Amino acid sequence: MKKILIVIITLLIVLSCKKEKPPTGNYIGVFHYQNLSTWPDKFIWLKIEESEKDYVLIGPTDYNGNLTFSILDTLYKENKKNIEGKIPSNGNAPIYIKGEWSHKLFSKKYLIKGAFTETYYSQGGSNQCSGTFEIKSN
Repeated sequence: MKKILIVIITLLIVLSCKKEKPPTGNYIGVFHYQNLSTWPDKFIWLKIEESEKDYVLIGPTDYNGNLTFSILDTLYKENKKNIEGKIPSNGNAPIYIKGEWSHKLFSKKYLIKGAFTETYYSQGGSNQCSGTFEIKSN
């Protein structure tokens, strides 16, 4: 009985350690503005095109999961959980994010969560916006 328990625990540890990076695929990002409370949440459909140990290549998509721009931006992983970089936006400026990614054991659903800043340029100058975000796998 002890041997079976040890094998099960070892298997759980090995399986949980294998998931070191968010997988490629489609995600949805929800960005909540804090300093511009009158602005609605921004929803961006995203695709992780490449996921490696130290970085992720990500870009915006249409509703069908097709990349809308040929430009992909890079999110860098500082360690096993922290991730930061910029995401191309549907607007006129990229969104800079800093957060953590996570997933539940035995789940293929991933979550990247943290804070963001974005600068909008208009005829009157520039406005910097900030807030919190969640990017979830579909």
